Amino acid sequence: MAGLYVHIPFCRQACRYCDFYFTVSLKYRDDLVKALVREIELRSDEFRNLRFETLYFGGGTPSVLTADELATITDAVFRNYQFGEQPEFTLEANPDDLKPDYLKNIRNLGINRLSMGVQSFHDRDLELMRRSHTAKQAEKAIKLAQDTGFENMSVDLIYGIPGTTTIDFEENLIKVFEFNIPHISAYHLTFEPGTVFDHWLKKGRLAPVDEDESFHQFSLLKKLTAEQDFLHYEISNF
Repeated sequence: MAGLYVHIPFCRQACRYCDFYFTVSLKYRDDLVKALVREIELRSDEFRNLRFETLYFGGGTPSVLTADELATITDAVFRNYQFGEQPEFTLEANPDDLKPDYLKNIRNLGINRLSMGVQSFHDRDLELMRRSHTAKQAEKAIKLAQDTGFENMSVDLIYGIPGTTTIDFEENLIKVFEFNIPHISAYHLTFEPGTVFDHWLKKGRLAPVDEDESFHQFSLLKKLTAEQDFLHYEISNF
């Protein structure tokens, strides 16, 4: 099955653990959209005989773009590439971007799956990681998305966060189950070189959870997702 990935490098702010390529400057936002459209056109011949089944906008934070900007890119994709009858079209999004009108507009573009960067339903974790949303905003965004018709959703969670316990992580999982989310991506926090967390680690300001706690949280993840009939098809994905 062929899939097409489009990278949107913009973020509203830098999370302290992230080492993906991104920029918090939106100065060249219009230029990027134009450049993406041009690249989509220029490379169309490479994939003339290929039929895509999925389209994925990742980042960064693609939901930083307006619905009109997403429409410009999406139109170029569908004009220049072949897709199956019902392609899965995913947008990575942060909860604080998902307002009612925005959700309706992106759904009208054909986006039928959201991958939401929740990470935790505990404000202390979100503040430590410097996420741009609160736990309350995350819950509200999930409910709004479902009310708008987004049944196919994925939620990102992070475990192994300094200061959190197995009980804290269990509460995060239970919250996802309560929303009947069909896909979970759960990642153990890592201290990547060059990140704020890595700097804090070297300065002794922050310490990783110990191995026993890591093991307990991962074991809990496997146990509870299995009880909810999730398929553990990749180390971090259910």
